[in-house]
Amino acid sequence: MPLGRLLGEVFRACPTDFSVEENVYGRVVIRNLLLRQALAECLGTLILVMFGCGAVAQRVLSGGSHGLFLTVNFAFGFAAMLGILVCGQVSGGHLNPAVTFALCLLGRERWRKFPMYFLFQTIGAFFGSAIIFGMYYDALLLRPGSFNLTSTNNTAGIFATYPARHLTLVNGFFDQIIGTTALIVCVLAIVDPFNNPIPQGLEAFTVGFVVLVIGLSMGFNSGYAVNPARDFGPRLFTSMSGWGGAVFTLLQQITSNKVAHVILDTFKPDTGVRNRLRQQAHCTSLPSILLANVQSLENKLNDLRARVTFQRDMRDCNILCVTETWLTYRAVNPLDSFSVNENKSNKDQKVEECVSW
Repeated sequence: MPLGRLLGEVFRACPTDFSVEENVYGRVVIRNLLLRQALAECLGTLILVMFGCGAVAQRVLSGGSHGLFLTVNFAFGFAAMLGILVCGQVSGGHLNPAVTFALCLLGRERWRKFPMYFLFQTIGAFFGSAIIFGMYYDALLLRPGSFNLTSTNNTAGIFATYPARHLTLVNGFFDQIIGTTALIVCVLAIVDPFNNPIPQGLEAFTVGFVVLVIGLSMGFNSGYAVNPARDFGPRLFTSMSGWGGAVFTLLQQITSNKVAHVILDTFKPDTGVRNRLRQQAHCTSLPSILLANVQSLENKLNDLRARVTFQRDMRDCNILCVTETWLTYRAVNPLDSFSVNENKSNKDQKVEECVSW
């Protein structure tokens, strides 16, 4: 039988409603709604971190020639918008455990969503930072000190947020609270059905605009993470990819030497970690140490000046004593005098006798 006739018989024997696409879709579809929503959150957070951290990496590794702080804020704002557009119809486009927690707290979402969303949002942020790490891996290797947290060329800030040198623990705590609260309030106002309605389809753009405004106004202190998953996922990745566990060190966010020593004495880490943390805490108090050294030098200089003055006064006193002794000797022995031809050694000897007397 010819091949064409054989194929025709096979297709005629198949059901008329058979569809390859429907068959494949029926096999790969995820029927669990919560799992589908969690995976959607994972994809949306991946897009957020990939575009946002990519802008930071481009700015840092190029030395500022391919980006500015303004472009980084725009990148995160548009990345949030795109992430919401990708997963919004499936999961709601939270992209942030803080948003999920607030919605659960207000009764708009079920509490069973919170742990799943938190987990998959963190996974998405982890893989988003991994993509950027692989994309800029060669540039990271060529940059000296990029994997050293104590170096000025450190690049861990590409993936996670770190505090500025001026930021204290208390100030950093309130910085994150204020930034996250501002984000949550604005998001709740946008999705509130009883508020002024946002035109349909512009919710994602409005949320991205909120992220942009927060970055422009609150990004100086610590990089406005305002998202536990966006910060913890990349931080976990950097700890596994060359920067080490020091990325979780709390003392890098503390500039007070006293607070650092209190924490060291409380938690008592091993000797190596303790020495390293004390060195980091000691470096933060370098201006005070320099000031103490300057004051010590000033005290030594004043002491030296007092000694010189005292020695000069003693020398003048000795000269005066010698003069008074010589006059007294002349008054007692008026007839005794030095001859003109008397040698100098005898004169010196008599003067010494006068001084000793």
